[in-house]
Amino acid sequence: MNDFRELFISVLPDLRRYAVQLTQNEAEVDDLFQETALKLLSKANQFQEGTNYKAWAFTIMRNNFINECRKTSLRHRVNAGLKRPEGFGDGGTDTVRNGGLEEVEYKELCALVAELPAQQRVPFQMKLEGYRYREIAEQLSVSVNALKSRVFYARQALRRRYAIEFKMP
Repeated sequence: MNDFRELFISVLPDLRRYAVQLTQNEAEVDDLFQETALKLLSKANQFQEGTNYKAWAFTIMRNNFINECRKTSLRHRVNAGLKRPEGFGDGGTDTVRNGGLEEVEYKELCALVAELPAQQRVPFQMKLEGYRYREIAEQLSVSVNALKSRVFYARQALRRRYAIEFKMP
């Protein structure tokens, strides 16, 4: 365990620089760096001696960064694509933005997405995860045009369900 501690301490400056390169935002640098350090410590028993610790640590940081980008991208896409009731996480001056409202919205959206028929839900989720239409079409063995249609109808269904759930005009 002493060796792991030494490796951990020795890689911290490099991880900090890597976090700066990835995020290019001081607040996000701290979050990514701390999240990665915590994950490295909590997964210390998974590190295999004789392997490249620095590469292992950098991979964990990169994966944390990618996962956070996906979550953020999903929230932005969802928020841009769906109208929300006034005062519900709209960023107005009377709304406290501590992430709590966004988390509720995300969970509510996931519930609505889960209600979609599989033919629409699967391509919609894959698109949100960042897959290209061509990749999704190949994996699902459908034409790109059919796929685009399914994603379009999924968005329409979600807009309708969201409006009904929150009694929007």
